[in-house]
Amino acid sequence: MMKIKTVAGPDSYPTGGFEVEIGEFEKVTQAAVSVKTGSYHAGVPSITGNKPKVQVFVGAAGADTEVTAGTDLSGETFTIVAEGI
Repeated sequence: MMKIKTVAGPDSYPTGGFEVEIGEFEKVTQAAVSVKTGSYHAGVPSITGNKPKVQVFVGAAGADTEVTAGTDLSGETFTIVAEGI
């Protein structure tokens, strides 16, 4: 089964990314993320239980420069597509 969840980013970005709980699942088996703005791109480097971690980068896709810790991303919208059980 797949679920789509849209969330606002954190007001203080933690190094390594932020977790998003997918409450409909006990365990997320795979996930992907997109961000609405053109200023950032994002990925899912890891999943713990039902919480994919969203890691955010600045610059062109492929540049892989992580957003600085403490950056306010609360105005950004992230959409997570998750599959789980």
